[in-house]
Amino acid sequence: MHDSVNPSKHSQSLDDFATLVDETLDALTPLKRPTRKEAAQRRWQILLGSLIASVGRSIGRLIPTNDVRAISILGRSVYEYQVKARYFLKHPDVAYDQY
Repeated sequence: MHDSVNPSKHSQSLDDFATLVDETLDALTPLKRPTRKEAAQRRWQILLGSLIASVGRSIGRLIPTNDVRAISILGRSVYEYQVKARYFLKHPDVAYDQY
């Protein structure tokens, strides 16, 4: 059974995850503290990468069912996440504003 969706719970877990990512990356590159824009950019890359991996797993589970429509829709989502990730890499101001 699944609990009812609680947006604040998911938001908190996403914030915790983002903090963990920041701390891990800071530990790996301790020479300089990232700017707020760099941190937002990194968080977007991690978030979008996680979404791509999750949707990829879903596509993998759907392949044996031959549900071409669902696979195509999810494939489009992966494409959109990739486009957004590339855009945020080139435009850190936008990544910061949207985070």
